[in-house]
Amino acid sequence: MKTAYLRPEENQRFGRLAWATGHLLSPCSERFLFDQDAPLPSSDTPRAIGYLRVSTADQRMDRQDIGLRDFCDEMHVETVSGAAKTRPVFDQVLKRLRPGDTLLVWDFDRAFRSTLDAIQTSELLMKRGVRLQILRMNLDTSTAEGEFFYTIMAAMAQFERRLLSRRTREGLAAARAKGVKLGRPRRLETSEILAA
Repeated sequence: MKTAYLRPEENQRFGRLAWATGHLLSPCSERFLFDQDAPLPSSDTPRAIGYLRVSTADQRMDRQDIGLRDFCDEMHVETVSGAAKTRPVFDQVLKRLRPGDTLLVWDFDRAFRSTLDAIQTSELLMKRGVRLQILRMNLDTSTAEGEFFYTIMAAMAQFERRLLSRRTREGLAAARAKGVKLGRPRRLETSEILAA
């Protein structure tokens, strides 16, 4: 299966959101090859749409890309912090999903900010007839068991994020207590500031 990889600038350049056949020129490349004349899928053909997110442009999406590429008809990449209040690519992907489609993400933290966000999104998609799959955990929310484990795993993912945040704050506090200066180094010495 060939997969289209699109970033927001490609979505605008092609004038239609995300459907094209193509392949990645190199891992995490910003450039992609597309067949602009590829037919759009018919409205009754279920699609598997992947969503990949990295927090910064420096991060690599290889792990998500490799995990999703064989299962997706199209993939959407977003570079935004998971804590960001707006995620325009994710919101656009949700709007485009039709009954029968499947939204695929590699892991909870790539698509959802909290347990509540994960459960609300799952409910919204279920009501619209859209399947949600978390591939790393082999979770499919279209089954009762999948929905149950999805809820448990979403809570565990949020718990893990909060523990990480707490450990980071504790580590920073311990470093400050030892006299470690945190943050960027000063550009000017105190004597240079006073002389100015």
